[in-house]
Amino acid sequence: MRYAQELTLRLANRSGLLAEITSALWRKGVNIHAFSAEVDGRDGTLHLIVDKFTVAKKTLVENGWEAAEEKVLVLTLVDKPGSLAFIASKLAEMGINIRHAYAGAADAGAADKGKIKMYLGVSDLTQARKALR
Repeated sequence: MRYAQELTLRLANRSGLLAEITSALWRKGVNIHAFSAEVDGRDGTLHLIVDKFTVAKKTLVENGWEAAEEKVLVLTLVDKPGSLAFIASKLAEMGINIRHAYAGAADAGAADKGKIKMYLGVSDLTQARKALR
C-alpha cells in the first residue's frame, strides 16, 4: 500500500472543459494514471492522479485552473467480488470515512494481471493504513 498525490479541480460544468484540461497536460508530457469526473448541476469536480505532479500543478495554475492537493491511499486489489467490500468494512470498523474513491488499471506486468488500483480519499490516512495492513 502506498500514497499518491491527487489534484482536485472544482470547475463550472461546460462542454469541452475536460478536453482543454487534459490537452494542456498532454502538451506538457503529463500522463494521467487515473481520474474521476463528476457533475452536480452547474459545477463539476475532477480528481487526477498523474505521473508528473509538479508539472501538472504548474500547468493547471498557468491555465487559470486552481487545483487542491490531497494525499490519497493507493491500493492494489484483486479484481474479484468482495474486494471493495472487504476494504470498506475494514475502514468502517476503524471509523474512517471514505470521502471519494475511484479505480484505475493496475500496472501492465504479469504480477498485476487480474488486479485493479483503487484510489481512496479518506478522513484519516494514518489510521486507514493501519486498518488495511
